Amino acid sequence: MFELHTSDFDPCPARAMLRREGKYDGVAGVALTRGLIAHSALEIMHNEPDELLTSALQRAVAGTINQLEHDGRIPSDAVMNNLSEMEKEIIEILDHYKRRILPVTSRWTLLGTEIPVHWELAEDVALSSHIDALFVTDEGKPIIWDWKWRKDAISFSDLSRNLQLACYFSCLLDGQVLLDGESAELAVDKFNWYDMGECWCYPQDCPTPDVAWIDLPSLKPYTRKVVANDDNGEQVQFYKGDDRPLSRIIKTISHHPDSVETIKKQALMRARLIMEDKRIFIPQGCSHCECEAWCTRFDMNENI
Repeated sequence: MFELHTSDFDPCPARAMLRREGKYDGVAGVALTRGLIAHSALEIMHNEPDELLTSALQRAVAGTINQLEHDGRIPSDAVMNNLSEMEKEIIEILDHYKRRILPVTSRWTLLGTEIPVHWELAEDVALSSHIDALFVTDEGKPIIWDWKWRKDAISFSDLSRNLQLACYFSCLLDGQVLLDGESAELAVDKFNWYDMGECWCYPQDCPTPDVAWIDLPSLKPYTRKVVANDDNGEQVQFYKGDDRPLSRIIKTISHHPDSVETIKKQALMRARLIMEDKRIFIPQGCSHCECEAWCTRFDMNENI
């Protein structure tokens, strides 16, 4: 059974295959290390809400450095020389997250963080990955969150074509997720999820899952006066120091429930490229181009 990972969805398939072969210099740069530390701290914040932010951050830093070393990767000189500045930047984001985002999730049931998912794509191919955070609303709607820290904010148009998030969505409709014992029991008893044994389960007869890209840098307040849409979709004046609208931070993608087979085909195509050693080189990531009108979106039924 060939195991496909969401890291294989790199915009450049050649780069994804080189990673699989361990052909990288082993140095973890600032962007990677910062993202890993933030992820770890956010897990602590959700699972241990009484933990102090400073303590959560220090635990996340130590755990991330140890994990990198365990994986045979070395933090770059830039990371180690600027670690204190990185910590200040991360703690600022964590503080805004605690103030603005945690109250949103307090209305939901947290089933877990860094949750393993499995989706059989074909007889010889399966997808294996992890969901950053999985919640369920009181109405039984699953909410998938993926924490992201990147330089440029992603557009909703690009999100509709993001295969990683689309696969997370599909795993809850056609695959399975691995919960801890208590969460699995809660999901089955309270939300009517199907128990597949050994804490593997998936929702049944529930509202279509929502998937959200959580744009962490957008938690920073505006740095200048701007006119932008608020959370009601109305254009308003924002001033330096104002919080950005939550819709700029929690970017929810409403995938079409009939798009699962299309998503599966797209994932299988990536798997076959790797299995057949077809090293297609794409020099840049996805962006709007002349083929946009024909490029598959996962928030609509392609047969419509």
